[in-house]
Amino acid sequence: MQFLPHSLLMLLSVALSTAHPKCISQSQPNPIASQYPTDVTGTLNGTLALLPIPMALARSIIPLKYQILTSAYRSLLPDFPKDMYPALLQVVHDHDVRYGEYRLDDFSRASVEFPFVDLLNDGSTSFRWAPAMFMTSTNEIGIVGARDYGTEVYPAVFEPSCDAYASAPAPAPKGITYYKTQAEENFVDAVFATVKESGSMALQMSFFRTAVNLPSFANGSMCNHQTRIFNTSLSTGRNEAKEVSGTVKVQLPMFGKEMGWVDATGVQVDTAFIEKHLVDCEDFRGFQYEDERPAATQTGSSSWETFATDCNSSQSTILTLSTIFANYLITAAKQISI
Repeated sequence: MQFLPHSLLMLLSVALSTAHPKCISQSQPNPIASQYPTDVTGTLNGTLALLPIPMALARSIIPLKYQILTSAYRSLLPDFPKDMYPALLQVVHDHDVRYGEYRLDDFSRASVEFPFVDLLNDGSTSFRWAPAMFMTSTNEIGIVGARDYGTEVYPAVFEPSCDAYASAPAPAPKGITYYKTQAEENFVDAVFATVKESGSMALQMSFFRTAVNLPSFANGSMCNHQTRIFNTSLSTGRNEAKEVSGTVKVQLPMFGKEMGWVDATGVQVDTAFIEKHLVDCEDFRGFQYEDERPAATQTGSSSWETFATDCNSSQSTILTLSTIFANYLITAAKQISI
């Protein structure tokens, strides 16, 4: 673990305490921060949706040097059309993000991502290619951090600004939610309705859990690994994932035109996460996500801790959020000096 010098921690404390007013979010508190004080932890509340696109379109967007591991996603979605590819929409709100005694202001982000991509060209290790994202425009630390991966970041405004989604106003029936983000001509606009659990819910949940737990990359220089935990109190019992269906519209340069989906299927769920930044992608060779990890608890240790320790020991070149903080402060200092 690398720690910031005391002088930078002092600057960071000032930056975090004075940067922007905090959002008042309806998301629940981070349940695992006290267990992992030397890791970046937080919660992610939002919608995950499957966006089917023609395989030919996916192949034109994903760089040709990366193969698509079709057998990996077909094992999770056996009835998915053979000429289609399952792009992943994430529209989420990061809440109660902590690193030791420090907290980041809440922020929102949205992205269309491409899971089950063979970054290492080994025919078996799946990654998630995330070339672009919308992010709250005032979140300078997050924007700098995302761009370290080569991600195209669109500083954006979000509606709602402090939550993952909002209930549609009357006369819309109960259970209708909406979400919007805009960055100049680019946008994501989504309306979802809660639906009764279908027979495909279990398969889709397995797909979503696997897809979002894959290591992610943009230009391939370094990787990010956000381990999302689906069985804490945030997403079990009365807080369990809700199956949704709705309409999604996306305008991004990668598509070359406005894209639309009707009856897009997905889930709305809140999860805890542990995040590792700027990891050597080679460290993930042979990575396989194993579903249904043991649940973490708010107090004391748990069997989840064993898994987190294993992750730490297997990844030799891990730079945590301290790197992003340092980069942000150095960048800010350079801008001031200019």
